[in-house]
Amino acid sequence: HEDQNINNPNADGKVTIGRSGRLFIANDSNLVIPQHRGEKLLSITQIDSWKHLITSRNTYCLDNNINYYMMVVPDAHAVYKEDLPALDNVTSIRPIQQIISNLNDLSHFIYPLKEMDEAKNIGEVYHPSDSHYSPLGAFVCYRALLNKMKLDLKILSYKEVKMFNKNESGDLGNKYTPPKTADFTECFVKNPLATKVWNNEVTNRGHMSLWLNKDKKKPKCLLLTDSYGWKIQRFLAESFSELFIVHSPLLEKNAIEKFKPDIVITLMAERFLIYTPNDATDQSAMSFAKEKGSNIVSYDEIMLINEKYKKVVK
Repeated sequence: HEDQNINNPNADGKVTIGRSGRLFIANDSNLVIPQHRGEKLLSITQIDSWKHLITSRNTYCLDNNINYYMMVVPDAHAVYKEDLPALDNVTSIRPIQQIISNLNDLSHFIYPLKEMDEAKNIGEVYHPSDSHYSPLGAFVCYRALLNKMKLDLKILSYKEVKMFNKNESGDLGNKYTPPKTADFTECFVKNPLATKVWNNEVTNRGHMSLWLNKDKKKPKCLLLTDSYGWKIQRFLAESFSELFIVHSPLLEKNAIEKFKPDIVITLMAERFLIYTPNDATDQSAMSFAKEKGSNIVSYDEIMLINEKYKKVVK
């Protein structure tokens, strides 16, 4: 079924063209289309592992007076299911639903499919030529996440952002020669108070960056994320005095101990749920950063950088 409707003589075989020319990941190592067809499900052991992982993370954070939240960003295959012929008439359960149905407490777990679906009448919540949500989609997820928190936080309204259409290629469109471009909805904060002051110039796993807000009274946040963190960080930074971003699927306890956040967020793409991270044994973000040549090799160094810039951003 995964090969259905693939029309990519110039691409690498890991993309399929849906209705209206929308591009979707296909034939990938995560088996995303079989996941959404209900053909690639989690085993009982995997479900139990996710349940234990989420529960243990929440317990660790509570023990340290930290609020922990986990948000799974819906795949384009779920948000724009109507554009993917391989999913026509498919109503099967998929991994995200297996996890949700087995969690005893959903107050710290967010899967904003309903919000993404409702926002489609505003604009493109997924870039039709990219595997990631659009900036508008990131904004929708940001609002869903912070509303779920039920904390005294500044939440940007639609009046505080500017939206407009752009036409560009994305990572899926770039698989073609010439690249396939598409219209998507850009979204910026009109009057931002936050500034990105530092990053370690590492790509993907091991990437780290810092945002500082002019409002020092807001709480501090640590975002543990995959590539879906790129577009949402501009919005999150407006709600926190300090936003420290670490590209990692793990609960990076060394980062938590040094940064001392009030809130920790895990953000990940739905398609990655077939792999359960191991916080105790998997390679840490700082280890990846060192391997990739970062000139900053400790959280102590990052905290010194943080203190330096806090004197500048006022």
